[in-house]
Amino acid sequence: MIICKATLEDFPQIDAFDVFALDRKAEINRGEILVAIIDDKIAGYITHNKNFYGGAFVQFVCVNDCFKKMGVAKALFAEVEKLYKEAGNKIIFSSTEDDNEIMLGFFERNNWKRSGIIYNIQKQAEIVFIKRLIDSDEEFQYYPQLYK
Repeated sequence: MIICKATLEDFPQIDAFDVFALDRKAEINRGEILVAIIDDKIAGYITHNKNFYGGAFVQFVCVNDCFKKMGVAKALFAEVEKLYKEAGNKIIFSSTEDDNEIMLGFFERNNWKRSGIIYNIQKQAEIVFIKRLIDSDEEFQYYPQLYK
């Protein structure tokens, strides 16, 4: 499996299995999509940016049905985590709907912690997760003084 930045040439393959049905060209142009390639085919993609209150955030991950249960999502997340860790980020966020059992299990198995719940942005509640990118025994903190 090869993980690399997506190019516009990858767009047709991504679009063929993208369950979120969005046009990914702008994200590709901004360098916000990584793809996993297996046997010269796009096995999955992950979108990431620093638009979540200025912090690292994984927005979407999608794996082609033909490549499920092959560790594609785990490899994509690992690469994004590595990128942000190397850039000096201490934490990364992601989220999923409260009824997405596959992603809820993924986050639990891969040391992500629940950080909060957002209601009323869609039918299902959105659960926000956080993962520490550096080794530390320090507990995650809530900083209410930031919101005064």
